[in-house]
Amino acid sequence: KKKKTPPPQLPPEVSAVSALSGSVGILGLWRPLGRDLTGRMNDCGTARMDCAASSRLRGDFRPRCTPRERAVLVPPPVVRSAVMTTLRAIPSEMLSAWILWHLRIGFARLYLYFDDPTDPGIVMARGLCAMLQSRGNAPADAIRVVPCNQCVRQEWSTLQLHGTCGEQAERMVEVRQMLNCEHALRQALNDGDIDWLLHIDSDELFHIDSLDVRPHFARLHASGATSYLYPIHEGCPESAEAPNVFSAVSLFRRHPSALCDLPAPRSAQSAAWRFWMERRHGVGSHFLGSVQGKSAARVAPGCRPMSVHAFHPNGPGGISRCWSGFPDRSSAFGESLKVVRAAGSPCVLHYISCSFAFWHAKYSLLGAFADTKPGGAAAGGESMAGSFHADSRDVVLAGDHKAARRMYIEQVCLVDEEEAARQVASGVCMRVRAVQQFLTVELTRIRDIVSND
Repeated sequence: KKKKTPPPQLPPEVSAVSALSGSVGILGLWRPLGRDLTGRMNDCGTARMDCAASSRLRGDFRPRCTPRERAVLVPPPVVRSAVMTTLRAIPSEMLSAWILWHLRIGFARLYLYFDDPTDPGIVMARGLCAMLQSRGNAPADAIRVVPCNQCVRQEWSTLQLHGTCGEQAERMVEVRQMLNCEHALRQALNDGDIDWLLHIDSDELFHIDSLDVRPHFARLHASGATSYLYPIHEGCPESAEAPNVFSAVSLFRRHPSALCDLPAPRSAQSAAWRFWMERRHGVGSHFLGSVQGKSAARVAPGCRPMSVHAFHPNGPGGISRCWSGFPDRSSAFGESLKVVRAAGSPCVLHYISCSFAFWHAKYSLLGAFADTKPGGAAAGGESMAGSFHADSRDVVLAGDHKAARRMYIEQVCLVDEEEAARQVASGVCMRVRAVQQFLTVELTRIRDIVSND
């Protein structure tokens, strides 16, 4: 008897992401022979599920395919991603945590732009980089420290963005962030070894369930996307004091787009939502900051930021290749982005003002900034009047320390353990402990190394 030839085996990179659970779609490695979950031939070689399909499916699902279809599945190419941020006066332990976490989850390079060229964090970041390299914990050139000195500021004048908003750079930190982002894109393009660049703030961390960003960016790269917009989940401190918010905070308010598919009863969600509305005097969102998300872009000539949240459509396909992990109802692009739910629920965790000392120091440093910020389709920029950001500026600059602390406790902290449990049960909030667990161990190890040296 002839032995039956077994069908081709799925590569581990593919099988690891081929399962679909609940409303979370996959961004797989299908060539054009693959089909999407509604049976139509994929136009970009990607097994995916849109919002309409996600609302109809529940439980586990494994896409069916013939042995011939399985034979064309290939491992992802080697795709290297980087993350950049603009920092100023960030506490040393927070800076260490930011660096260690993003190296841990697989970013090949970190571009750190220090807004103040005399910032003591510059020496600290370089020292940490040297220590990690000497012990084999980070490759050479994994951390690129860029003081925004006169030389860098002169290079801003050669960027595409400088002609549209460069004159506002001195008074608007958002403009400097955008210029630094385009500068980092140019650096990555000249380096020739970085394929994707993520732009986030120094109080934000990227998160993915697998704790490995490399397969995610490999799938994005293979699918032809030029940018991807990630949802933000907002940190909620349970104490007013935290030396390092990254290792202290594990409670997060979910992005509004994540609430529609939750199994919790609608009444429980409504009650949890009202709790935040009453604290914020009915401003229309349970978030303190923006819900617009943060983006990563394919490194390519002509790529540039549109705002601190998104990149201009670039390359063939334009807006059709700018994807989002959630339905984006903002007017930044003038039209909706294609929603592609990526495996592992990649997102950005925003530790917004997660300690009183950090919040007060931040708004003291920002000073009397304008009520608008650049970017978006609205003429003159996006208005921030009446936002938590503008309210924080006003109360800190007024100089009444007690009033500032009272506002912080009332609008930012959630010290009631029972209410925190209700928020998690309703699904409006969630617990993310991976960052906390990693940093608790890693920062202790770093302190021991430094003390022994």
